[in-house]
Amino acid sequence: MPFSLHDIEAVLSEIDISYETYGPSNVYDGFCSLRLIQNNGIYFCVGDIIPNGDVTGSLFICNQLRPDLVEKGNATIVVEDAQSCYYKLLNKFFPRNIRPGIHPTAIIDPDAVIENEVEIGPYCVIGKANIKNGVCLQSNITINDKVSIGKYVTIEPYTVIGATGVAWAYDRKSGDRIMQPQLGGVVIGDYSFIGSNITVARGSINESTEIGLDCMIAHGSKIGHGCRIGDHTHFANNVSIAGNVDIGAYSFLGSGAVVRPNISLGEGTILAAGAVVVKSVLESGRLLMGVPATASTYADKALNGIPQSFRKKRGGKDG
Repeated sequence: MPFSLHDIEAVLSEIDISYETYGPSNVYDGFCSLRLIQNNGIYFCVGDIIPNGDVTGSLFICNQLRPDLVEKGNATIVVEDAQSCYYKLLNKFFPRNIRPGIHPTAIIDPDAVIENEVEIGPYCVIGKANIKNGVCLQSNITINDKVSIGKYVTIEPYTVIGATGVAWAYDRKSGDRIMQPQLGGVVIGDYSFIGSNITVARGSINESTEIGLDCMIAHGSKIGHGCRIGDHTHFANNVSIAGNVDIGAYSFLGSGAVVRPNISLGEGTILAAGAVVVKSVLESGRLLMGVPATASTYADKALNGIPQSFRKKRGGKDG
């Protein structure tokens, strides 16, 4: 799908982004990654990053003047935040489309409450759940009883919401294992994204496991029973948090991070990849690293794997 420079500028004006254009006008073949350079592409470029290889006839969304790119026959559009601008452009040209309806292979409990504008894909199993408009359940997803899913939530394949948490005690007299029945539910806030191969256990007794507004839970992560995940929190791939963990809003948990049971973390916590948290850290804005994780004051600089725009929004404050 070709895009002209005029097409790009028209969308920027529509979404009220201030910009300045430098270099020749062209028609571009499509949006591209700096990891796979091709001519006549549309890219974003932060700072003075130099594309890996010669490229011409392309458009770069930048956060500063780049005469070096213009000299090679490219156009540049300078905006305040190149990355978020680029993503907004992608969303305008490639919008997320809900196709309301229930696939004939899905199994739906008759007591489920499902609003009209919901997409339920092949081989999903839905219990006595409450699902709001704009939700997209892709395929092979299990939604158990007492699950409430807010509007415009996406859940990707092979994920289980409301799984049985594993909580037990030994009978001191007989030595038998006594399982605790898991009677609670799960609440997922509006606009959240739940990736593939994720398990979210339900609350143990009368509580719910809670995932807040606009959270991003990346693929392979596990969330234990009774956890409370604050709004706008991001889990990278394969994060595991045990039962009854509280995580403050605007936190970021790196790939493979682990949090033991009954831990509380303050707002804006940054948990490094592979870190293992064994005690609570209630102060906001702390960086936790290592095994076991130790806390340090959050360094006000870019951190690998954390988008600059997310960092500026930590703690609900603009940077």
